[in-house]
Amino acid sequence: MKRFLLAASFALSSANLLSAQGTPVSTPTGLWEFGNSGAIGQATLGSNLSIVGATPAHSASLSDGSKTLTGAITTVGGRANRLTIPIPAGGNGGGSFTNEYTLLFDVLSPAASQNSWRCLFQTNTGNSNDGDYFIRDSDDRMGTSALGYTGSALPETLWKRVVIVADLGASYRVYVDGVLIHSHSSQGIDGRYSIEGSLLLFADDTDENAALNVGAVGMWKKVLTAAEVSALGAAGAPIQGATLPNQVPVITEGATIPLVTQINTAAPITLNATDGDNNPLTWTVSTAATNGNAVVTTSSNTQATITYTPTLNF
Repeated sequence: MKRFLLAASFALSSANLLSAQGTPVSTPTGLWEFGNSGAIGQATLGSNLSIVGATPAHSASLSDGSKTLTGAITTVGGRANRLTIPIPAGGNGGGSFTNEYTLLFDVLSPAASQNSWRCLFQTNTGNSNDGDYFIRDSDDRMGTSALGYTGSALPETLWKRVVIVADLGASYRVYVDGVLIHSHSSQGIDGRYSIEGSLLLFADDTDENAALNVGAVGMWKKVLTAAEVSALGAAGAPIQGATLPNQVPVITEGATIPLVTQINTAAPITLNATDGDNNPLTWTVSTAATNGNAVVTTSSNTQATITYTPTLNF
C-alpha cells in the first residue's frame, strides 16, 4: 500500500476550475452619455432627458488636463434651467414612491463655478424648494444640512464619478470613483429624498446650481451593491456592460489531499468546490500526473470524482 499527497493546484489535484469572466453590473434604468450634439437629452438606455430653460452647451470632448471624456455637456445655472429624468412608475423600498435608487454623475467643475454652490439633483418636481444634493461652495464637500456633508472634498478640478446609493429607511451612501467616502444620515421612506414621477438634475430654487461639466448620468431604480459601484470605477469608465471582478473558485478540501492506494490499483477521490459568483464550473486535470494517470471520471457543478491510476509497479 502506498500513500500519495495530491496538490489541489497541480496535476494530481484533479481539478482546474474555470468560471465566467465576471458578473455584469445591473443594467441601468436610464443612462445618458451626451454623445449627440444635436440631441443632448438622447438616452443611451431608457427615456430621453427633457431640457427645461437654457440648453446646455455640448463638447465633443472635454479634458481636465489629465483625463479626457468623449461627449460632455456644460449645464446652465439659474432656477429656470434644469434637465429632467422620467422615473418609471411604481414605488419600491416599502413605500408609494421610489425609495431605493442609485444615481451616477461624471462631473467636473468649470473654473467659473468653483467656489460656488453646485446642485446634482432636486426631488421636488416643481423646483419650488431647496435642491437635494449639493457640492458646497466653501469647501467642495457634498450633501445637505439634512443629510450632513461628506468628510472630504470632491476634487473640483478633476473628472470624478459620484455615485449616490439610496436605501431610504436604512442608508444613504456616496462613492467617488468606486470608493465609499461617506455614509449620510438615513432618510425616511416616502419623504424628502424619495422620487415621485421624475427627478430634476442640476436644479435649485434659489440659483445655487452653478454650471457643471457632465460626462454621464446614470440611474438605477434599485440599490447597487458596493461591489457593483466599485466595478463602475472612475469617471469615463464604461457603465453599460461593466462587470464585477470574477471570484476564483475554491476547492473545499484544500491545496493537498492524501490518497491511499494499493500498488497497480486505481483509486478515486472526491473533490468539492464553491464559486462566489455562482457561475457554472468545469472540472479538468490541468497537468498530467508524473507517476500515473489522473482523469475526471464523474463531475457536477460542485463536485467531481478524480481517478488516479499509478504507473505499473509504482
